[in-house]
Amino acid sequence: MLFNMDAQIDYAVLELSKSYKAVDDFLKDPDVTVSDACDEVLYEYEIPGAIIGEDGKRLPREDPRVEAVFEQRRPEAERAASLYRTAHPD
Repeated sequence: MLFNMDAQIDYAVLELSKSYKAVDDFLKDPDVTVSDACDEVLYEYEIPGAIIGEDGKRLPREDPRVEAVFEQRRPEAERAASLYRTAHPD
């Protein structure tokens, strides 16, 4: 499964629908932007160490360290969305 992207996506979709319902609902909103979706997944689902404070808790979204991680990740999310749209035109 480690190198099987389809299996990884299937697992993430299942996990979001069962254990992260608020994130799943947020992502299914037709008006959500790629950047907002990226931020939500990072902050509420992935929770990387870069957004954890010295007290072991998530830093506020407005913290410059969190915003820096958002800014770093958003271009990759935009690139992934663009590649997906190219491969799956409507």
